[in-house]
Amino acid sequence: SEIARQPFDKKIFFENYYRSNEPVILTGLFDENSALSRWSPEYLKSAFGNLSVEVQRGREKDFDYELNLDKYRTRILLGEFVDLIQSSSPNNDAYMCANNRALDNDLGLLFEEIPPIPNLLNSNKAKTQAFIWFGPEGTITPFHYDLMNVLLYQVYGKKQFVIAPPEATPLMYNELGVFSKVDYFGDYSMCPLFKEVPLITDVLNSGEALF
Repeated sequence: SEIARQPFDKKIFFENYYRSNEPVILTGLFDENSALSRWSPEYLKSAFGNLSVEVQRGREKDFDYELNLDKYRTRILLGEFVDLIQSSSPNNDAYMCANNRALDNDLGLLFEEIPPIPNLLNSNKAKTQAFIWFGPEGTITPFHYDLMNVLLYQVYGKKQFVIAPPEATPLMYNELGVFSKVDYFGDYSMCPLFKEVPLITDVLNSGEALF
């Protein structure tokens, strides 16, 4: 891995990573006994299974599913969604993602279980700044750039990620909003400059956070 794994320490984080705009994987961000430790699919089903939530369905038929997300918005009981993703083979067809805004709408009670991060974030958490991604093995978020600093915490399972340095943006074919037209798993013949991008690939495990 080219990304450092660092037990969270406020001074080290701000001096070595935040100020220099360097990515880092933080460990020990939350106590092992925090509410997040019980956030399994089974817990979500038992605690919130009767709630209607917005998810995306039918994404696999459209390469630009994120740009066209309004076409794939649908509602389902969270318990039924848990059953769906647990019984399916790996796919990118059904996903609860940031744009479904579950934590500041349907799953507001779940948001209240997120513990504060001492000495890092304002204790007055804002629902509009927190998002949840929940789906089966095989879900994909296409290449994109974010408009602010992001802390991605892996609650359950693991997620492979691929990132490019900011200076590689001209090689990423970001032509539609924040999204790139590069298909990481596809043919790069239409995006030849992408082959020059120094990509970093790693896996985020449960209990780790990518800054």
